[in-house]
Parts: sequence; C-alpha cells; structure tokens
Amino acid sequence: MTTPLHIAVIGAGIAGMSVAILLSRHGHRVTVFERRQPSVPQGAGLLLQPVGLDALRALGLLASIESQGTRIDRICRVDTASATAFRVVYPSGLHDHAVGIRRPALYRSLWNALTNACTDVRSGVCVHDIATSDGATWLTLDDGGKSGPYDVIVVSDGVHSRLRLRVTPSVEVARREQGALSVDVLLPAACDPGQLLQIHHGHEEYIGVLPTGVDERGKHRATLFINKSQSQVEALERGDFDAWRLALASKYPELHNSLDGLTGFDALQHWSFAHVRMQTWHTKHLVCIGDAAHAFDPQLGMGANMALADAITLAAALRLTGAPQVPIALAAYQAARESQLRTYETASRTLSTLADSAGAFGAAANRLASGFASKLPFVKRRIVHAVCGYAGLEMTQWQRTVDMFSTFRGGPRRTLAIDPTSV
Repeated sequence: MTTPLHIAVIGAGIAGMSVAILLSRHGHRVTVFERRQPSVPQGAGLLLQPVGLDALRALGLLASIESQGTRIDRICRVDTASATAFRVVYPSGLHDHAVGIRRPALYRSLWNALTNACTDVRSGVCVHDIATSDGATWLTLDDGGKSGPYDVIVVSDGVHSRLRLRVTPSVEVARREQGALSVDVLLPAACDPGQLLQIHHGHEEYIGVLPTGVDERGKHRATLFINKSQSQVEALERGDFDAWRLALASKYPELHNSLDGLTGFDALQHWSFAHVRMQTWHTKHLVCIGDAAHAFDPQLGMGANMALADAITLAAALRLTGAPQVPIALAAYQAARESQLRTYETASRTLSTLADSAGAFGAAANRLASGFASKLPFVKRRIVHAVCGYAGLEMTQWQRTVDMFSTFRGGPRRTLAIDPTSV
C-alpha cells in the first residue's frame, strides 16, 4: 500500500459508518465526525435487499444482521379497490431473499464495527464548513476550531446536508408534502412473517407491513407504515386517537390485533419525504455519498441499500490510492455508481408522480402497475431485478468489488449474480 490517506467522514449514518469501517481496515487514517452524541436511533424497519446484503457480506456483518432481522422471501402488493394482487418472489442465487430489520439493530452493528476499526470517532462535533487553502483541504468546526488537512473528505451527513454545496451548487432538493407514519407493532396474526405486505386502498391510501424480527419474548415484530402528509398528521393529532385506530382496524382487519396496543399518537413517528439529485458527486478531494448525494421515495425501499453500495464502491476506489491519485479515484467512483443511481432516481420520481396524481389517471396507472403489465414475463423480470437492487448495476464489476473485501477478511469467494431469466 502507498502512504495512507488522511480521510474525514462527515456523518455517521449507514453510508458514513460503512465507508469508514472499510477504509480503516485497509490502513487509511480515518476521522469520523458525527454531530450527535452516540445513541441508538429510533426508527422504522427497513428492508435490506440482495444488493445491500452483498455489501454487508463485504463488511463482514451479514451473519449478524440476518440473525437480528427476519428473512423476507416475497413482496405482496394488494389493491383493494381493483381486487388485484402482484407478488415478487426473490429468485435463486446467493441472496434468494431480503432481510427486514429494525433500524436501531443495523445502526448498533455498524457502530460496533466502526469503533473497533476506527480509533478517531468524534461524536458531538459539528462540521461548520469545508475550506481549501494552498492546495490543502480543512474542516472548520462549530466551536471555531479547525481539523485537517485531509486528502479526502466524504460528505455523508444526510438528506438535509449543507456541506454538499461545497461539492456543487447544482443540487436539486424537492421536498414533498407526502410522508408516512410508522410504528413498531406485533406482527399482525393474519400476516406472513416471510412477506412484506403492501395494501393500497384506492389510489391515495397505502399501508405497509414489514416484518422485522423476533423480540425477547419470542414474538414476531413488524413496522407498520401508513402514508400521511404533514397536514393530515396535524389534523389527526387534533382528533380522537381511539376513533382513528378503530376506523383503521375496521378498514384493514388484518391489522386488528396489532393496533390494540397503541394508546396515542405519540407512539407513531412521522417521516417526511424529499428527493435529492446532484449532477456530480465529487470534486478533486470531496465526495458525497448516501442521502446527502441522492434521496429516493421511501416506497422504493432503496435508501439504505444504495448507501451501502455507495460505501463499498467508494472504499474500493480509494483502497490502494495515494494522495496524487485521489481525483482519479473519485472520478472512477462516480463512473461506477452513475448508471445504478440514475436508474433509481428516475424510478423514484416516477413513483412520486404517480402517487401525487389525483383522480382517474393516478388510479388507472396504479391498477396497470399492479395488474396486467406486471404479469408480462419480461416486465416481471425487470421488476424483480430492480427490487433486488441490481438495476443499472454492472454485475461483473459489482461481484469483483464485493469479493475483494470478502477475501480480504478471509471469507469465501461466492457467486453473487442472480439470473433474472430464472424468474
């Protein structure tokens, strides 16, 4: 290896922790800045698709994550208004399933790996700005101090990042009125623990039930998602909780036993949605990854998966890089991520447009997506490939990247590719 790079990672989310773990293991000097004090975040469940499981294997965390979550073999989308159903069954391959897991469990596993790999993790430290002088790149901190110089600065401070403007001022941020309520509940008795269930009641209402694992009492848990805008949530909170809960249970009898334990709106979290798109994700010494660089509609279920893919791709680009080659490595990173991320950006915007479309057009488009079109073999193959997280990805290069980190840790070389024609 050449002289180790001095790398700053701003933000200890999924992308930031993952890239810091890998680069630290390969001998680079990594400093992580996280503005919050260490804590286990609250959070809804998330679905780790095969592409995310590949990345976790590269991180050496796959077995731990699978033991804490639950195996998801299929996704079922039901439209109650048109009585149509569409199912995605994961095809044969290394990961013939996804994993549903609570966000805190994933964070804990990444945090433990980070503190084992990286000795310089600075919690409760907020980075105010990034400055370059005399060819050196520094961080200025909120307390007036400075840190640096750094060979590479990784901006991974989330969807509301201010620092990404130091990479490019051309950032599209579209905040949506639409959002979702989420709550951790017992898995409804009528729901299969191996299936993500999505229920669409007409055009405008959506319920998701994601199994997330087994609790200490041996009970199956799930995250319940209910799409609601900010104004709808505010109106709900002014009303009667029990009346709302009973109305919801009446409309969705599958949820009845899970809703019984809820006592008030304070048990639910509201998530707002935003799209983020950048034309370029890097300069000579700065690079944005994760939600700071791209944020998608949560109904795609790709945020955590793309953050993990960003992390191992960037770590691969910088693994054996010396300081003079950093600009080339960051350009190679963008080239490797471009096709996949642009594919999901387009899918995210299309999904949001359909979700926001009122009246007959939106309803017809949703029925078409759930019905006839989705049952055509070539359409279904593409849907399954996209659900797995592989759309737009050059599979040979992806396999090489995952294998490189897996063999570095002494793991076996295994075939990743899923043949979409087998669906």
